[in-house]
Amino acid sequence: MTERGEPTRQARPRVLVTGARRGIGRAIAWAFAEGGYDVVVNDLVRDEAARATLAGIEARGGRTAFLEGSIAETSAHGDLVARAFAAFGGLEVLVNNAGISVRKRGDMMEVTPERFDEQMATNLRGPFFLTQEVARRWLASPPPSHPRSLITISSVNAEMVSPDRAEYCIAKTGLAMMT
Repeated sequence: MTERGEPTRQARPRVLVTGARRGIGRAIAWAFAEGGYDVVVNDLVRDEAARATLAGIEARGGRTAFLEGSIAETSAHGDLVARAFAAFGGLEVLVNNAGISVRKRGDMMEVTPERFDEQMATNLRGPFFLTQEVARRWLASPPPSHPRSLITISSVNAEMVSPDRAEYCIAKTGLAMMT
């Protein structure tokens, strides 16, 4: 702690927020920075929106790192998590926020296997296996000075039916059960 009672840089907890370059993910990242966390941002591309998110984290007192990649690529989870842990020397919180909406709304009788699989890969399979990778690292290491947390952002469509995007609702329902 500093003389003014503020946490030192080494004492700050660390969070990984997926899908954090804009929208809800950005708001989550900024809230964690305001709450005294250093924030690792993951998203598909490092563009102007990502740069604005990173600048906002820094303006709120947090250190930040950006990790480009898709959580749907489960084969890359080991590297993504290793880089997230390395960014600031550890990780206490994972926020599974990344997700996609349907590419086309319509009759559920017309959902293709490709559209269904895309929803499952990003909205359910990706968060499941990313959480598993983080949890394995936590279980293999001593308890940190800050509590560990797994947070998953889902949708009202985990419980409310929207037949014109059935594949999305199914993925979000599975995400709720996973959590």
